[in-house]
Amino acid sequence: FLIHIRPVSGRYYRFFAVSGRLVVLESGGSGKDLWEKDLELLDVDTIDQWGKDLPIHLKENFSHWFCRKRNVLLFRTIKFNRREVFFVIASKVCKQVPAHLRDEKAWENLLEKADEMDSLVLHESSFLDTLSKFEGKEWIHSYLTKAKNETAKYTLRLHFFRYDLSFVLEEGYLQCLEIVGFKLSKGQQLETCLRTFKSYLMLERSENESIVEHKMLVPVGPITVSSREGVGVAVTDRHKGSDCKFYIY
Repeated sequence: FLIHIRPVSGRYYRFFAVSGRLVVLESGGSGKDLWEKDLELLDVDTIDQWGKDLPIHLKENFSHWFCRKRNVLLFRTIKFNRREVFFVIASKVCKQVPAHLRDEKAWENLLEKADEMDSLVLHESSFLDTLSKFEGKEWIHSYLTKAKNETAKYTLRLHFFRYDLSFVLEEGYLQCLEIVGFKLSKGQQLETCLRTFKSYLMLERSENESIVEHKMLVPVGPITVSSREGVGVAVTDRHKGSDCKFYIY
């Protein structure tokens, strides 16, 4: 095998071939324990064998580093020398690492803070059907997050990661986290206009319901017209990161 003589950003790397496949190991310790907690870069071609239920975003936009000794999988950026951890799978649970913990130099410390993280889950609901007018279901991440009220320990958070837009289920409504004071409206179709246009979400004021106020969110993109689907907005798959924009009316 091959090994780096000098560390790269504080880590050593080993390279060797197994059955025609290149294996890359990253050192995880120091001194005599240099390779005690090494991380193996998983081959992206094998992801459907161990992560077939993961969202597209986690499959395609991250590198996957596996610690066999701890049975832990880390999701980092594609750049090998950027070691911020965005997601971690331990004990068969996928946790989203909050921004203030991503720079943790010792990734093992993240496991001790797992209770602070939201859990990625699979789910189907009428809420998801409604939100899919705006964004495809495959691009919406569902999480269990700690509830603010005392009636339940956890609640549902739906994250449009490409738009950096989130909704949290509170008292039967989806509250928008980024547009404070507004929730997803029960009525999602304007009756007097835009009857064939469906690529939008309607929000209504939630803090003071005596004041009738609505906001309409529309994704930025080219307009499409179809006899079957009506009028919509095309957001292509090339926006696999988080660069999508939307208008607020």
